[in-house]
Amino acid sequence: MLSACLFMPALSSCDTASVRDTDVLFKEGSVFPTFSAPTEKLVAFKPDMLTEDEAVTVSCLEGIVNAKSTRMVVLAGSTETWLKTYGFEYKSAGLANKYKQIASFMSEVSGAVLYSTEKSDEYINLACTVANVLGAVPMTKEVCDEWTGRGMSIAIKADLTELAYDNAYDIYNWLYRNYWAKCSHKLLLVQRPSIFNMRDLSSAIGGAVIHLSCAGGKETDLYRQFLSDMTPGESIVTGWYEDQERALMTVTGQCGLSVVPSDWFSNATVFGQDMPIEIKEAPVSPALENKIYVAFYFSDGDNIQYDMGAMREYWDNSSHGPVAVNWTISPALTDVAPGMMNYYYQNATDNDCFVCGPSGLGYCMPINTFGENVGNNFENDEYFTAYVRLTNRYLKRSRLKVVTVWDDLSDSQRDIYTKEADGLLGLTVQNFTNASLSLNMTGVVNGKLIQQMTPGYFAKNAEGTTPLTDIENDIKRAVEYQKYDGGKPVFVSAQVSVWAFHDVDEVAALEKDLSDYYAEIYGADVVEFVRADHYFELYSKANGLE
Repeated sequence: MLSACLFMPALSSCDTASVRDTDVLFKEGSVFPTFSAPTEKLVAFKPDMLTEDEAVTVSCLEGIVNAKSTRMVVLAGSTETWLKTYGFEYKSAGLANKYKQIASFMSEVSGAVLYSTEKSDEYINLACTVANVLGAVPMTKEVCDEWTGRGMSIAIKADLTELAYDNAYDIYNWLYRNYWAKCSHKLLLVQRPSIFNMRDLSSAIGGAVIHLSCAGGKETDLYRQFLSDMTPGESIVTGWYEDQERALMTVTGQCGLSVVPSDWFSNATVFGQDMPIEIKEAPVSPALENKIYVAFYFSDGDNIQYDMGAMREYWDNSSHGPVAVNWTISPALTDVAPGMMNYYYQNATDNDCFVCGPSGLGYCMPINTFGENVGNNFENDEYFTAYVRLTNRYLKRSRLKVVTVWDDLSDSQRDIYTKEADGLLGLTVQNFTNASLSLNMTGVVNGKLIQQMTPGYFAKNAEGTTPLTDIENDIKRAVEYQKYDGGKPVFVSAQVSVWAFHDVDEVAALEKDLSDYYAEIYGADVVEFVRADHYFELYSKANGLE
Protein backbone atom coordinates (compact mmCIF):
# COMPACT_ATOMS: atom_id res chain seq x y z
CA MET A 1 0.00 0.00 0.00
CA LEU A 2 1.09 3.60 -0.56
CA SER A 3 1.86 5.98 2.26
CA ALA A 4 2.38 9.68 1.62
CA CYS A 5 4.89 12.30 2.66
CA LEU A 6 3.96 15.86 1.81
CA PHE A 7 5.86 16.92 -1.34
CA MET A 8 7.65 20.27 -1.25
CA PRO A 9 9.77 21.89 -3.99
CA ALA A 10 12.83 21.43 -1.77
CA LEU A 11 13.80 19.27 1.20
CA SER A 12 10.84 19.15 3.56
CA SER A 13 11.00 18.43 7.27
CA CYS A 14 10.01 14.84 6.65
CA ASP A 15 12.92 14.20 4.27
CA THR A 16 15.72 16.13 5.95
CA ALA A 17 16.23 13.42 8.56
CA SER A 18 16.66 10.90 5.76
CA VAL A 19 19.69 12.61 4.18
CA ARG A 20 22.55 10.10 4.39
CA ASP A 21 26.15 10.38 5.47
CA THR A 22 28.11 8.36 2.92
CA ASP A 23 31.63 9.63 3.67
CA VAL A 24 32.36 6.35 5.47
CA LEU A 25 32.57 4.65 2.07
CA PHE A 26 35.63 6.67 1.07
CA LYS A 27 39.17 5.81 2.12
CA GLU A 28 41.45 8.72 2.90
CA GLY A 29 42.79 10.28 -0.27
CA SER A 30 40.31 8.46 -2.55
CA VAL A 31 37.72 10.00 -4.81
CA PHE A 32 35.86 6.71 -5.31
CA PRO A 33 34.09 4.67 -2.62
CA THR A 34 34.88 1.07 -1.77
CA PHE A 35 32.48 -1.67 -0.74
CA SER A 36 32.51 -4.78 1.41
CA ALA A 37 33.15 -8.22 -0.06
CA PRO A 38 30.05 -10.42 -0.43
CA THR A 39 29.60 -12.94 2.36
CA GLU A 40 26.97 -14.98 0.50
CA LYS A 41 25.72 -15.52 -3.03
CA LEU A 42 24.72 -12.29 -4.75
CA VAL A 43 21.12 -11.97 -5.86
CA ALA A 44 21.36 -11.40 -9.61
CA PHE A 45 18.88 -9.60 -11.83
CA LYS A 46 19.19 -10.03 -15.58
CA PRO A 47 18.32 -6.90 -17.57
CA ASP A 48 15.77 -8.84 -19.64
CA MET A 49 13.88 -9.56 -16.42
CA LEU A 50 13.27 -5.84 -15.95
CA THR A 51 11.46 -3.17 -17.91
CA GLU A 52 13.53 -0.10 -18.82
CA ASP A 53 11.93 1.82 -15.96
CA GLU A 54 12.48 -1.04 -13.52
CA ALA A 55 16.16 -1.23 -14.54
CA VAL A 56 16.66 2.35 -13.35
CA THR A 57 14.89 1.64 -10.05
CA VAL A 58 16.71 -1.65 -9.42
CA SER A 59 20.13 -0.12 -10.22
CA CYS A 60 19.55 2.59 -7.61
CA LEU A 61 18.25 -0.03 -5.19
CA GLU A 62 21.47 -1.97 -5.75
CA GLY A 63 23.51 1.05 -4.69
CA ILE A 64 21.69 1.54 -1.39
CA VAL A 65 21.77 -2.17 -0.57
CA ASN A 66 25.44 -2.67 -1.46
CA ALA A 67 26.47 0.44 0.47
CA LYS A 68 25.43 -1.54 3.57
CA SER A 69 26.74 -4.93 2.46
CA THR A 70 27.27 -6.25 -1.05
CA ARG A 71 24.32 -8.49 -1.91
CA MET A 72 22.90 -7.40 -5.30
CA VAL A 73 24.11 -7.41 -8.89
CA VAL A 74 22.62 -6.61 -12.31
CA LEU A 75 24.06 -8.97 -14.93
CA ALA A 76 24.75 -6.33 -17.58
CA GLY A 77 27.57 -6.40 -20.13
CA SER A 78 30.53 -8.56 -19.12
CA THR A 79 29.49 -8.71 -15.46
CA GLU A 80 29.26 -12.51 -15.32
CA THR A 81 32.79 -12.89 -16.68
CA TRP A 82 34.18 -10.63 -13.98
CA LEU A 83 32.13 -12.20 -11.19
CA LYS A 84 33.86 -15.48 -12.02
CA THR A 85 37.25 -13.73 -12.06
CA TYR A 86 36.56 -12.22 -8.65
CA GLY A 87 35.30 -15.56 -7.37
CA PHE A 88 31.92 -14.10 -6.42
CA GLU A 89 29.02 -16.55 -6.50
CA TYR A 90 25.57 -15.44 -7.54
CA LYS A 91 22.08 -16.81 -7.96
CA SER A 92 19.45 -15.52 -10.35
CA ALA A 93 16.46 -13.87 -8.76
CA GLY A 94 14.43 -15.69 -11.39
CA LEU A 95 11.50 -14.25 -13.24
CA ALA A 96 8.95 -15.99 -11.03
CA ASN A 97 10.55 -14.71 -7.81
CA LYS A 98 11.63 -11.29 -9.11
CA TYR A 99 9.18 -9.26 -7.06
CA LYS A 100 9.73 -11.31 -3.93
CA GLN A 101 13.46 -10.62 -4.15
CA ILE A 102 12.91 -6.93 -4.86
CA ALA A 103 10.53 -6.67 -1.92
CA SER A 104 13.15 -8.11 0.43
CA PHE A 105 15.53 -5.30 -0.52
CA MET A 106 12.93 -2.53 -0.69
CA SER A 107 12.56 -2.74 3.08
CA GLU A 108 16.01 -1.11 3.29
CA VAL A 109 15.09 2.10 1.47
CA SER A 110 13.12 5.05 2.80
CA GLY A 111 10.62 4.96 -0.05
CA ALA A 112 10.24 6.17 -3.60
CA VAL A 113 10.58 9.39 -5.60
CA LEU A 114 7.97 9.43 -8.34
CA TYR A 115 8.75 10.80 -11.80
CA SER A 116 7.36 10.85 -15.30
CA THR A 117 9.17 11.22 -18.63
CA GLU A 118 6.12 12.69 -20.36
CA LYS A 119 7.62 16.22 -20.36
CA SER A 120 11.30 15.23 -20.53
CA ASP A 121 13.53 12.17 -20.11
CA GLU A 122 15.77 14.31 -17.89
CA TYR A 123 13.34 13.66 -15.03
CA ILE A 124 14.99 10.23 -14.72
CA ASN A 125 18.24 11.89 -13.62
CA LEU A 126 16.40 14.34 -11.39
CA ALA A 127 14.48 11.56 -9.68
CA CYS A 128 17.67 9.55 -9.20
CA THR A 129 19.36 12.54 -7.56
CA VAL A 130 16.48 13.32 -5.20
CA ALA A 131 16.19 9.64 -4.32
CA ASN A 132 19.94 9.38 -3.74
CA VAL A 133 19.76 12.17 -1.19
CA LEU A 134 16.79 10.65 0.61
CA GLY A 135 17.93 7.03 0.65
CA ALA A 136 15.01 6.25 -1.65
CA VAL A 137 14.66 4.87 -5.18
CA PRO A 138 13.34 6.62 -8.32
CA MET A 139 10.14 5.13 -9.65
CA THR A 140 7.54 5.84 -12.30
CA LYS A 141 3.92 5.69 -11.21
CA GLU A 142 3.48 2.60 -13.40
CA VAL A 143 6.29 0.76 -11.63
CA CYS A 144 5.04 1.94 -8.25
CA ASP A 145 1.54 0.68 -9.01
CA GLU A 146 2.92 -2.65 -10.19
CA TRP A 147 5.07 -3.16 -7.12
CA THR A 148 2.50 -2.02 -4.58
CA GLY A 149 -0.02 -4.24 -6.32
CA ARG A 150 2.28 -7.13 -5.45
CA GLY A 151 2.19 -6.32 -1.78
CA MET A 152 5.07 -3.89 -1.31
CA SER A 153 4.57 -0.94 1.03
CA ILE A 154 6.22 2.09 -0.57
CA ALA A 155 6.32 5.51 1.09
CA ILE A 156 6.28 8.37 -1.42
CA LYS A 157 9.10 10.71 -0.39
CA ALA A 158 8.64 13.16 -3.26
CA ASP A 159 6.41 13.41 -6.33
CA LEU A 160 8.27 15.05 -9.22
CA THR A 161 5.37 14.54 -11.59
CA GLU A 162 4.00 17.81 -10.19
CA LEU A 163 6.87 19.76 -11.76
CA ALA A 164 6.06 21.46 -15.07
CA TYR A 165 9.58 21.91 -16.52
CA ASP A 166 10.11 20.51 -20.01
CA ASN A 167 13.81 21.14 -20.74
CA ALA A 168 17.19 20.16 -19.34
CA TYR A 169 18.20 23.61 -18.13
CA ASP A 170 15.10 24.21 -16.02
CA ILE A 171 15.11 20.67 -14.61
CA TYR A 172 18.76 20.74 -13.55
CA ASN A 173 18.53 24.32 -12.36
CA TRP A 174 15.75 23.19 -10.03
CA LEU A 175 18.00 20.32 -8.93
CA TYR A 176 20.88 22.71 -8.31
CA ARG A 177 18.78 25.12 -6.23
CA ASN A 178 16.99 22.49 -4.16
CA TYR A 179 19.10 19.33 -3.82
CA TRP A 180 22.68 19.78 -5.01
CA ALA A 181 23.84 21.15 -1.65
CA LYS A 182 22.69 17.88 -0.03
CA CYS A 183 24.50 15.65 -2.54
CA SER A 184 27.98 14.22 -2.17
CA HIS A 185 30.37 16.51 -4.03
CA LYS A 186 33.09 13.90 -4.31
CA LEU A 187 31.63 12.39 -7.45
CA LEU A 188 29.26 13.77 -10.11
CA LEU A 189 27.69 11.40 -12.63
CA VAL A 190 27.17 12.84 -16.14
CA GLN A 191 24.86 10.31 -17.75
CA ARG A 192 22.26 10.00 -20.47
CA PRO A 193 18.85 9.37 -18.91
CA SER A 194 18.42 6.27 -21.09
CA ILE A 195 21.36 4.46 -19.48
CA PHE A 196 20.98 2.75 -16.11
CA ASN A 197 24.69 1.95 -15.68
CA MET A 198 26.69 3.68 -12.92
CA ARG A 199 23.50 4.68 -11.11
CA ASP A 200 24.27 2.13 -8.40
CA LEU A 201 27.48 4.01 -7.58
CA SER A 202 25.78 7.40 -7.52
CA SER A 203 22.98 5.99 -5.37
CA ALA A 204 25.42 4.45 -2.91
CA ILE A 205 27.14 7.75 -2.18
CA GLY A 206 24.14 10.09 -2.37
CA GLY A 207 25.46 11.74 -5.54
CA ALA A 208 23.87 13.78 -8.31
CA VAL A 209 23.15 12.69 -11.88
CA ILE A 210 22.99 15.36 -14.59
CA HIS A 211 23.07 15.65 -18.39
CA LEU A 212 23.85 19.20 -19.49
CA SER A 213 25.33 20.30 -22.79
CA CYS A 214 28.94 21.48 -22.75
CA ALA A 215 28.71 23.15 -26.15
CA GLY A 216 27.99 26.63 -24.79
CA GLY A 217 24.98 28.61 -23.61
CA LYS A 218 23.09 28.52 -20.36
CA GLU A 219 23.26 24.74 -19.99
CA THR A 220 27.05 24.94 -20.02
CA ASP A 221 26.98 27.82 -17.54
CA LEU A 222 24.85 25.69 -15.23
CA TYR A 223 27.25 22.75 -15.61
CA ARG A 224 30.06 25.08 -14.51
CA GLN A 225 28.03 25.95 -11.42
CA PHE A 226 27.89 22.30 -10.40
CA LEU A 227 31.63 21.87 -11.01
CA SER A 228 32.55 25.07 -9.17
CA ASP A 229 31.14 23.56 -5.97
CA MET A 230 33.46 20.57 -6.28
CA THR A 231 37.10 20.53 -5.16
CA PRO A 232 40.03 20.05 -7.58
CA GLY A 233 42.17 17.17 -6.40
CA GLU A 234 39.38 15.78 -4.22
CA SER A 235 36.45 15.37 -6.64
CA ILE A 236 35.85 13.53 -9.89
CA VAL A 237 33.30 13.42 -12.73
CA THR A 238 32.16 10.04 -14.08
CA GLY A 239 29.95 8.90 -16.95
CA TRP A 240 30.14 10.54 -20.38
CA TYR A 241 28.55 13.04 -22.70
CA GLU A 242 28.14 11.60 -26.18
CA ASP A 243 29.32 13.67 -29.18
CA GLN A 244 30.78 16.43 -27.00
CA GLU A 245 34.10 14.89 -25.97
CA ARG A 246 36.33 17.92 -26.41
CA ALA A 247 33.72 20.36 -25.14
CA LEU A 248 33.31 18.19 -22.04
CA MET A 249 37.08 18.17 -21.52
CA THR A 250 37.26 21.94 -21.94
CA VAL A 251 34.58 22.88 -19.40
CA THR A 252 35.54 20.22 -16.87
CA GLY A 253 39.25 21.05 -17.09
CA GLN A 254 38.63 24.76 -16.68
CA CYS A 255 37.04 23.92 -13.34
CA GLY A 256 40.07 21.84 -12.30
CA LEU A 257 38.42 18.43 -12.69
CA SER A 258 38.70 15.36 -14.90
CA VAL A 259 36.28 12.72 -16.18
CA VAL A 260 36.49 8.95 -15.80
CA PRO A 261 34.62 7.72 -18.92
CA SER A 262 32.25 5.07 -17.63
CA ASP A 263 28.73 5.41 -19.04
CA TRP A 264 28.50 1.66 -19.74
CA PHE A 265 30.49 0.42 -16.74
CA SER A 266 28.42 -2.03 -14.70
CA ASN A 267 28.12 -2.76 -10.98
CA ALA A 268 30.75 -0.49 -9.47
CA THR A 269 29.25 -1.26 -6.06
CA VAL A 270 30.08 -4.95 -6.58
CA PHE A 271 33.53 -4.68 -8.14
CA GLY A 272 34.77 -1.72 -6.08
CA GLN A 273 36.37 -3.82 -3.38
CA ASP A 274 39.00 -2.81 -0.86
CA MET A 275 41.82 -5.06 -2.04
CA PRO A 276 45.51 -4.59 -2.81
CA ILE A 277 46.83 -4.32 -6.34
CA GLU A 278 49.03 -7.36 -7.01
CA ILE A 279 51.78 -6.37 -9.41
CA LYS A 280 54.54 -8.45 -10.92
CA GLU A 281 58.01 -6.97 -10.81
CA ALA A 282 58.95 -5.47 -14.16
CA PRO A 283 61.77 -7.19 -16.06
CA VAL A 284 65.17 -5.54 -16.17
CA SER A 285 65.73 -3.08 -19.01
CA PRO A 286 67.75 -4.36 -21.97
CA ALA A 287 71.27 -3.06 -22.46
CA LEU A 288 71.45 0.24 -24.33
CA GLU A 289 72.53 -0.19 -27.95
CA ASN A 290 72.59 2.07 -31.00
CA LYS A 291 69.13 0.97 -32.07
CA ILE A 292 65.83 2.42 -33.17
CA TYR A 293 63.70 2.02 -30.04
CA VAL A 294 59.95 2.06 -30.53
CA ALA A 295 57.33 2.24 -27.78
CA PHE A 296 54.01 1.09 -29.22
CA TYR A 297 50.84 2.13 -27.33
CA PHE A 298 47.25 0.96 -27.55
CA SER A 299 44.58 3.55 -26.78
CA ASP A 300 41.31 3.73 -24.82
CA GLY A 301 42.39 2.28 -21.48
CA ASP A 302 41.39 5.49 -19.70
CA ASN A 303 37.81 4.39 -20.30
CA ILE A 304 36.91 1.97 -17.50
CA GLN A 305 34.02 0.53 -19.50
CA TYR A 306 36.64 -0.45 -22.11
CA ASP A 307 38.80 -1.96 -19.35
CA MET A 308 35.77 -3.95 -18.25
CA GLY A 309 34.41 -4.97 -21.64
CA ALA A 310 36.31 -4.73 -24.91
CA MET A 311 39.78 -4.88 -23.34
CA ARG A 312 38.94 -8.13 -21.54
CA GLU A 313 37.68 -9.67 -24.77
CA TYR A 314 40.67 -8.36 -26.71
CA TRP A 315 43.07 -9.50 -24.01
CA ASP A 316 41.68 -13.02 -23.75
CA ASN A 317 41.62 -13.52 -27.52
CA SER A 318 44.91 -11.87 -28.45
CA SER A 319 48.49 -13.06 -28.52
CA HIS A 320 50.78 -11.98 -25.72
CA GLY A 321 54.54 -11.98 -25.63
CA PRO A 322 55.77 -11.90 -29.25
CA VAL A 323 56.44 -8.16 -29.07
CA ALA A 324 56.40 -5.39 -26.46
CA VAL A 325 53.03 -3.62 -26.30
CA ASN A 326 52.03 -0.81 -23.97
CA TRP A 327 48.41 -0.96 -22.84
CA THR A 328 46.77 2.18 -21.52
CA ILE A 329 44.68 1.50 -18.43
CA SER A 330 42.90 3.64 -15.85
CA PRO A 331 44.45 4.08 -12.39
CA ALA A 332 40.84 4.60 -11.20
CA LEU A 333 40.55 0.80 -11.26
CA THR A 334 42.52 0.68 -8.01
CA ASP A 335 39.25 1.76 -6.34
CA VAL A 336 36.51 1.12 -8.89
CA ALA A 337 37.55 -2.43 -9.79
CA PRO A 338 40.92 -3.55 -8.36
CA GLY A 339 40.18 -7.15 -9.31
CA MET A 340 40.11 -6.08 -12.96
CA MET A 341 43.48 -4.40 -12.72
CA ASN A 342 44.88 -7.45 -10.94
CA TYR A 343 43.58 -9.73 -13.69
CA TYR A 344 45.53 -7.85 -16.35
CA TYR A 345 48.66 -7.57 -14.24
CA GLN A 346 48.66 -11.23 -13.23
CA ASN A 347 48.09 -12.48 -16.78
CA ALA A 348 50.63 -10.19 -18.45
CA THR A 349 53.87 -11.38 -20.02
CA ASP A 350 57.16 -9.53 -19.64
CA ASN A 351 56.35 -7.83 -22.94
CA ASP A 352 53.04 -6.41 -21.69
CA CYS A 353 53.43 -3.02 -20.04
CA PHE A 354 50.64 -0.89 -18.55
CA VAL A 355 50.62 2.88 -18.72
CA CYS A 356 48.18 5.53 -17.55
CA GLY A 357 45.63 6.72 -20.11
CA PRO A 358 45.15 10.42 -20.78
CA SER A 359 45.98 12.33 -18.89
CA GLY A 360 46.19 10.90 -15.37
CA LEU A 361 43.43 10.02 -12.93
CA GLY A 362 40.51 10.69 -15.21
CA TYR A 363 40.57 11.93 -18.77
CA CYS A 364 41.53 15.55 -19.08
CA MET A 365 42.94 17.67 -21.89
CA PRO A 366 45.39 20.26 -20.52
CA ILE A 367 46.02 21.72 -23.99
CA ASN A 368 43.48 21.15 -26.76
CA THR A 369 45.24 21.32 -30.13
CA PHE A 370 42.35 21.12 -32.59
CA GLY A 371 38.62 21.65 -32.97
CA GLU A 372 36.44 24.47 -31.67
CA ASN A 373 38.04 24.76 -28.24
CA VAL A 374 41.74 25.06 -29.06
CA GLY A 375 43.77 26.37 -26.12
CA ASN A 376 44.67 25.82 -22.50
CA ASN A 377 41.90 24.10 -20.55
CA PHE A 378 43.89 24.23 -17.29
CA GLU A 379 45.00 27.85 -17.18
CA ASN A 380 44.79 27.77 -13.38
CA ASP A 381 48.09 26.19 -12.32
CA GLU A 382 46.76 25.58 -8.81
CA TYR A 383 43.98 23.46 -10.30
CA PHE A 384 46.46 21.55 -12.44
CA THR A 385 48.76 20.98 -9.47
CA ALA A 386 45.82 19.52 -7.52
CA TYR A 387 45.00 17.24 -10.48
CA VAL A 388 48.59 15.98 -10.75
CA ARG A 389 48.87 15.39 -7.00
CA LEU A 390 45.68 13.35 -7.07
CA THR A 391 46.98 11.48 -10.11
CA ASN A 392 50.28 10.81 -8.34
CA ARG A 393 48.51 9.14 -5.42
CA TYR A 394 46.79 6.77 -7.80
CA LEU A 395 49.89 6.18 -9.92
CA LYS A 396 51.75 5.00 -6.83
CA ARG A 397 48.93 2.68 -5.81
CA SER A 398 48.71 1.20 -9.30
CA ARG A 399 52.48 1.31 -9.95
CA LEU A 400 51.94 3.02 -13.31
CA LYS A 401 55.07 4.98 -14.22
CA VAL A 402 54.25 6.46 -17.63
CA VAL A 403 51.36 8.78 -18.50
CA THR A 404 49.98 9.51 -21.95
CA VAL A 405 48.70 13.08 -22.21
CA TRP A 406 46.07 14.40 -24.63
CA ASP A 407 46.90 16.66 -26.36
CA ASP A 408 49.80 18.68 -24.99
CA LEU A 409 51.14 20.49 -21.92
CA SER A 410 52.07 24.13 -21.47
CA ASP A 411 55.52 24.98 -20.12
CA SER A 412 54.15 25.48 -16.60
CA GLN A 413 52.13 22.24 -16.81
CA ARG A 414 55.24 20.34 -17.90
CA ASP A 415 57.08 21.73 -14.90
CA ILE A 416 54.25 20.85 -12.53
CA TYR A 417 53.75 17.31 -13.83
CA THR A 418 57.43 16.37 -13.78
CA LYS A 419 57.87 17.79 -10.27
CA GLU A 420 54.68 16.65 -8.56
CA ALA A 421 54.49 13.13 -10.02
CA ASP A 422 57.62 11.93 -8.29
CA GLY A 423 57.27 8.27 -9.34
CA LEU A 424 56.92 9.15 -13.01
CA LEU A 425 59.48 7.97 -15.57
CA GLY A 426 58.11 10.13 -18.37
CA LEU A 427 55.12 11.34 -20.35
CA THR A 428 53.96 11.32 -23.93
CA VAL A 429 52.02 14.03 -25.74
CA GLN A 430 49.95 13.73 -28.91
CA ASN A 431 50.58 14.97 -32.41
CA PHE A 432 46.94 14.74 -33.41
CA THR A 433 47.18 16.58 -36.72
CA ASN A 434 49.97 14.22 -37.87
CA ALA A 435 50.91 16.84 -40.46
CA SER A 436 54.40 17.45 -39.11
CA LEU A 437 56.92 15.17 -37.48
CA SER A 438 59.21 17.97 -36.33
CA LEU A 439 59.02 16.55 -32.77
CA ASN A 440 58.76 20.11 -31.49
CA MET A 441 56.53 18.86 -28.67
CA THR A 442 59.35 16.65 -27.33
CA GLY A 443 61.55 17.92 -24.51
CA VAL A 444 63.22 17.11 -21.20
CA VAL A 445 61.87 18.88 -18.10
CA ASN A 446 63.27 18.36 -14.61
CA GLY A 447 65.23 15.40 -15.91
CA LYS A 448 62.20 13.62 -17.37
CA LEU A 449 61.43 13.06 -21.05
CA ILE A 450 58.15 14.31 -22.50
CA GLN A 451 57.90 12.50 -25.84
CA GLN A 452 55.75 13.46 -28.82
CA MET A 453 53.84 10.54 -30.33
CA THR A 454 54.61 9.77 -33.97
CA PRO A 455 52.13 8.78 -35.21
CA GLY A 456 49.41 10.13 -33.00
CA TYR A 457 46.07 8.51 -32.31
CA PHE A 458 44.25 9.97 -35.30
CA ALA A 459 46.40 8.36 -38.01
CA LYS A 460 43.33 6.79 -39.62
CA ASN A 461 41.97 6.07 -43.06
CA ALA A 462 38.45 6.80 -44.28
CA GLU A 463 37.20 3.54 -42.78
CA GLY A 464 38.32 4.63 -39.32
CA THR A 465 41.18 2.15 -39.04
CA THR A 466 44.93 2.69 -38.93
CA PRO A 467 46.71 0.80 -41.73
CA LEU A 468 50.00 -0.74 -40.67
CA THR A 469 51.66 0.79 -43.73
CA ASP A 470 50.71 4.28 -42.57
CA ILE A 471 52.13 3.67 -39.10
CA GLU A 472 55.28 2.19 -40.60
CA ASN A 473 55.79 5.23 -42.82
CA ASP A 474 55.28 7.64 -39.92
CA ILE A 475 57.85 5.80 -37.82
CA LYS A 476 60.30 5.88 -40.71
CA ARG A 477 59.76 9.63 -41.06
CA ALA A 478 60.42 10.13 -37.35
CA VAL A 479 63.61 8.06 -37.59
CA GLU A 480 64.73 10.09 -40.60
CA TYR A 481 63.99 13.36 -38.80
CA GLN A 482 66.27 12.27 -35.94
CA LYS A 483 69.02 11.54 -38.52
CA TYR A 484 69.58 7.96 -37.45
CA ASP A 485 72.81 6.56 -38.93
CA GLY A 486 73.45 3.56 -36.70
CA GLY A 487 75.91 5.52 -34.56
CA LYS A 488 73.55 6.42 -31.71
CA PRO A 489 70.09 5.32 -30.58
CA VAL A 490 66.88 7.13 -31.53
CA PHE A 491 63.51 6.91 -29.84
CA VAL A 492 60.03 6.85 -31.40
CA SER A 493 56.67 6.54 -29.59
CA ALA A 494 53.54 5.60 -31.50
CA GLN A 495 49.95 5.47 -30.28
CA VAL A 496 47.16 3.94 -32.32
CA SER A 497 43.48 3.32 -31.89
CA VAL A 498 43.04 -0.10 -30.35
CA TRP A 499 40.04 -0.56 -32.64
CA ALA A 500 42.37 -0.60 -35.65
CA PHE A 501 44.02 -3.87 -34.60
CA HIS A 502 42.74 -7.39 -34.23
CA ASP A 503 45.69 -9.10 -32.57
CA VAL A 504 49.10 -8.34 -31.11
CA ASP A 505 50.48 -10.47 -33.95
CA GLU A 506 49.80 -7.48 -36.21
CA VAL A 507 52.15 -5.41 -34.04
CA ALA A 508 54.75 -8.16 -34.32
CA ALA A 509 54.34 -8.03 -38.11
CA LEU A 510 54.92 -4.28 -38.01
CA GLU A 511 58.12 -4.74 -36.01
CA LYS A 512 59.34 -7.37 -38.47
CA ASP A 513 58.67 -5.15 -41.48
CA LEU A 514 60.63 -2.31 -39.89
CA SER A 515 63.43 -4.64 -38.85
CA ASP A 516 63.72 -6.07 -42.36
CA TYR A 517 63.71 -2.60 -43.91
CA TYR A 518 66.53 -1.24 -41.75
CA ALA A 519 68.50 -4.52 -41.84
CA GLU A 520 68.93 -4.04 -45.58
CA ILE A 521 70.48 -0.64 -44.89
CA TYR A 522 72.64 -1.40 -41.84
CA GLY A 523 73.23 -5.14 -42.21
CA ALA A 524 71.79 -5.95 -38.82
CA ASP A 525 68.53 -5.86 -36.89
CA VAL A 526 68.53 -2.38 -35.39
CA VAL A 527 64.81 -2.08 -34.52
CA GLU A 528 63.51 -3.00 -31.09
CA PHE A 529 59.99 -2.52 -29.77
CA VAL A 530 60.24 -1.98 -26.01
CA ARG A 531 58.10 -1.53 -22.94
CA ALA A 532 57.35 2.10 -22.08
CA ASP A 533 59.18 1.91 -18.74
CA HIS A 534 62.27 0.53 -20.51
CA TYR A 535 61.91 3.15 -23.23
CA PHE A 536 62.22 6.04 -20.80
CA GLU A 537 65.01 4.34 -18.86
CA LEU A 538 66.96 3.74 -22.07
CA TYR A 539 66.43 7.32 -23.19
CA SER A 540 67.72 8.57 -19.85
CA LYS A 541 70.85 6.42 -20.15
CA ALA A 542 71.44 7.55 -23.72
CA ASN A 543 71.14 11.22 -22.76
CA GLY A 544 72.85 11.29 -19.39
CA LEU A 545 69.70 11.82 -17.33
CA GLU A 546 69.17 10.41 -13.85
